[in-house]
Amino acid sequence: MSFGDKNFTYGPRIVKDGLVFYMDASNPRSYVSGNTTCNDLMSGEVGALENGTGFSTENNGSWSFDGTDDEIDFGDVLGDVFQGTKQFTIDVWCNRNVVSSSNVIISRWLPTGNQREWYFAFRSTFTDLIFGISTDGSGASGGGERYVLTTGNGAPSDNWLNLVVSWDNTKSAVADEIQIYANGKQQTLDLIGPTSPLLGSDTIATKTPSLIVGDIVNNSGLSGNFSMCRIYNRNLSAAEVLQNYNSLKGRFGL
Repeated sequence: MSFGDKNFTYGPRIVKDGLVFYMDASNPRSYVSGNTTCNDLMSGEVGALENGTGFSTENNGSWSFDGTDDEIDFGDVLGDVFQGTKQFTIDVWCNRNVVSSSNVIISRWLPTGNQREWYFAFRSTFTDLIFGISTDGSGASGGGERYVLTTGNGAPSDNWLNLVVSWDNTKSAVADEIQIYANGKQQTLDLIGPTSPLLGSDTIATKTPSLIVGDIVNNSGLSGNFSMCRIYNRNLSAAEVLQNYNSLKGRFGL
């Protein structure tokens, strides 16, 4: 696909190298108010707005989630980007309005049948973030779940945030393997896990869960708004993360 075409009129100056998924509530080629589906601008994959997921015209457009079961379900897509030994980056804009134990931002994590791969979420009742993976499809009780937390209150509620997780498990040390950013700033990580820390040698399980925006399949949903998601098949540098943040921060009054 040519990046000069009209699909990208609404995303000036963004990093395009390695971009494999791009949804944006402000782009009418991705979503039109009142529709029950939205489109990935890269592949044409269709996501279903489920359980009453809403839409707001503020900030040029965002989807609204009730924190209970609202979600956008794209089905089993992009598995080849995430599974095994890979590099990828997930880049989203969202605004959490209720601090609770829920607030999953985006995931491929289906507990039924041990179809877990990864999730990116706000950390429980704190203003930090958590990124978790499963090495075998199981959760904490099965021993396969690993995760890292940010520290320092970098993700406050009632604020628009550009949240990014960048993964490169070709690195030997987890400190080099994963980076998390909030509004262009790299966050300090607490390398812990329910059974053991996330290790540089860990790989994400090869499973078939749906890519879900705003939830983990009707459980632990985001309470707030979500406007945009970009996924890359490589890890972005700190400079590229900052470039993407600067390209859209004006839309959110930052």
